[in-house]
Parts: sequence; structure tokens; C-alpha cells
Amino acid sequence: MHRWELALQAFCEFGPKPLFLNAIYHLGLRSGVFSQIPRVLKADELLASEIYQLKDIFALPGPLELEAVMGKSGLANLICTADEIVAGHVRLFGGQPQPLNLVPAGELQHWTAYELGKARVQVPHGDIKFIWEPCRFGWAFILGRAYHVTQDESYAAAFWTSFETFNRHNPPFQGPNWASAQEVALRLIALVFAGQVFAASEHSTSHRRLQLGQAIAYHAQRIPPTLMYARAQNNNHLLSEATGLFTAALALPLHPLAPRWQKLGWNWFQTGIHKQVTPDGVYIQHSTNYHRLMLQLALWMDMLCRQQDLALSETSRERLAAATRWLLVLSDPVSGRVPNLGANDGAYILPLSLQPFEDYRPVMQAAGMAFLHKQPLQAGAWDEMSLWFGLDSSIGEEKRVVEPALELAALERKIGVVRHPQKATSWAYLRLADF
Repeated sequence: MHRWELALQAFCEFGPKPLFLNAIYHLGLRSGVFSQIPRVLKADELLASEIYQLKDIFALPGPLELEAVMGKSGLANLICTADEIVAGHVRLFGGQPQPLNLVPAGELQHWTAYELGKARVQVPHGDIKFIWEPCRFGWAFILGRAYHVTQDESYAAAFWTSFETFNRHNPPFQGPNWASAQEVALRLIALVFAGQVFAASEHSTSHRRLQLGQAIAYHAQRIPPTLMYARAQNNNHLLSEATGLFTAALALPLHPLAPRWQKLGWNWFQTGIHKQVTPDGVYIQHSTNYHRLMLQLALWMDMLCRQQDLALSETSRERLAAATRWLLVLSDPVSGRVPNLGANDGAYILPLSLQPFEDYRPVMQAAGMAFLHKQPLQAGAWDEMSLWFGLDSSIGEEKRVVEPALELAALERKIGVVRHPQKATSWAYLRLADF
């Protein structure tokens, strides 16, 4: 009886389509279909092919411009953090340095075995995210930023050594780091970023770049078979996986599956934005952290589109503009922090700024420039992210500071932000959500 009650509740809350997609996903798991696809090519096929040659897909910002935005203290902080990674330590979820572990424990099995609970993995602190997080390669953005400014080859060497370690101990579709297509997509984006930033390094040999191209292709191949699961969830998983596919298609344009990856990524990203962001800018997960994650994915997609002379649909841009205003209204003007609304698992997928995890100004500034065509904040160290997204000069003469008290007052009242009548920096947020 309990199972039937649960099924009825799920049907009422989610509707028939998500449940159907979820059922198809589990059927694929249990039938063994997912364990048969995609095919792993033989070594001679891989080495003989030119389809893994990586193409540059975004413009790198000027090192001097980045250094000017960071300032001397900021650059020193970046170098210190990058040096920690070179020494084999990373700061997961903004915490203290800990060893960078890219090697899962135990004998590896196909990723479906982990989803079905047939394979066990030793999980630190009882949470799989402590295995997934270092293997997202988010730390590669830090190494890449430090290398681009300093040209210190130790940062490139550290990336390639870690990539080879991951590649060796996490073969395609084997082990827990292939179980989640979203984790695969986020790692794919980081690998593409690193491949371009480190392209000119003496450590980026042709063999290593070929290995990287192969790895990116395998990552992209992992996503489509289980895309129905992300569609069933209708949350950040769908946006991440769509962005990963679109990224792989542009980075590997000669791959025979690139046209399909691009079509899937383009269509499902925009479908996700339409379905997950309300006209008022509220994100479906009712979480400020996942709201930021969604905007970062959108900024990455917007950057790639501008490089390809493409444009997101008008509806997508309207929703993203509204989402930017929503986050601006909830931000503290002094610290850049926001109310810790909803789920917060410490995710920060594109660490392209020196600002701490809790500071949302890097994303708000970049999103304002990209989707509002205005600079919502005064200039500061948080502008580094905007430079990486190619937003430095795209606004031109229209660049100006938005006055929140004038332009966002109506939205503040609607979502429950109350400001002191004489001191705008004193404010409160009343959570008024009605589900």
C-alpha cells in the first residue's frame, strides 16, 4: 500500500511525462542496454584519427587586463592557491586544502553497476560528492587562470599530470566518476577550458592533446543515452548536460557525432531555460546557489554563441535577464552575499574569480553585462569573471551602473525584500514562496 501511495503522490506532483522518462531510464539500466553503449574504440583507431583535434572555441582575455583587475594582492592570492594545487592539494567547497585524489578505491565496474547498487565504492564522509568534486576538475580553472597571467609552466605541468592520472584510473564508462552524466558534463567543460588555456604550453604535447580530445569525445558520448533522466528531473542536470554536449560539438567539430551533440545541446539548453526559469526570473529549484549555477552555465553558453555568431532565443534571453534581476535584488550591496535560500551543496562550477564562494558579485556582474546589457555593479576584483566570458568591451558606450533602488524596486516588493527607507544597505528578506 505504501508503494502505491508513493506512486500516486509522484504522479500528482510530477505528472506522467517525467515519470515515463524516469521509467525508461531505469529500464535501460536494468536491461543492460546502457552497459552496451557507447562503444570504446581500439587504440589504433584512436591514434590514427584526426577527429580528436581540439579547436579553440572562445577568446582568451588579455593577461595584463586580468592582472589589472586582480591587483597585486589578488594575483598573489591566485598564485598561492595555484601553488597548492601544484603541490597536490585542493580546496573543495571552499574549505581547507586537502589532497587531490583522482583515483577511486577498489576494482572498477561499468558505471551502471554503481547506479544499480551492485558495485560498492568507499565514500568519504558518507557522501559521493567528495569523490565527484575533485574529479569535476574545477581546480583546473584556477591553474589555467594562473598560467595565463604568469606563463609559469609548473601550472600546465600540474594539469597534464593530473589529467593523465585521472585518464589512467578512470577509463571510459568505468567507475563512479562516470555514473552521473552531469558530473561528466561539468568535467568535459573544464577539460575543454584547460585544453585551450594550456594549448601553447611546452607540456601540451601533440600526444597529450590527442588524449585530451579523445577523453572529451568519450565524455560527450556518455551523455545522450541517459539524457531522458535529466529531462525527467528538469533541473540543473539538464542544463549542465546540454551545455556539455554543445561545448564538445564546438571543440571537436570533425567528430562524426558533433552535429548531433550540437543539436541536442542547443535544443535542450533552451528548452530547460524556458521550463525552469519563470517569466519573473525565479529558478525552479528555489535555491540561490543553484540559481547561480544556472546563470554560470548560461554565461558559458552565451560566450560560445557569440564566438559562433549564434544567439539564444528571445525567450531564453528574457528569462535570463529576469533571473539576473532576481539575483541582484537578493544580493547584499556591501558583501555580495545572498540569503542561503534552498539547497546549497557548495557547487561552484566555473571558479573564474578570486572572490570567495559566498560572494555572488562575479556572476551578477557578468550576467548583468550579458543579459541586461548594463553593468549592475561598480568595477572591482569581481570583474575577472566577466573578462573570461568575453564581456569586457561588448557593451561599449552603453555600459553604465544600474541603480537598483530605481529599476528593481517593484521586483523587491514582489519577492519580499524590504529596505530601510534612509539606508539602503540595511535590508531584510521575507521568504514568501507559496508552493
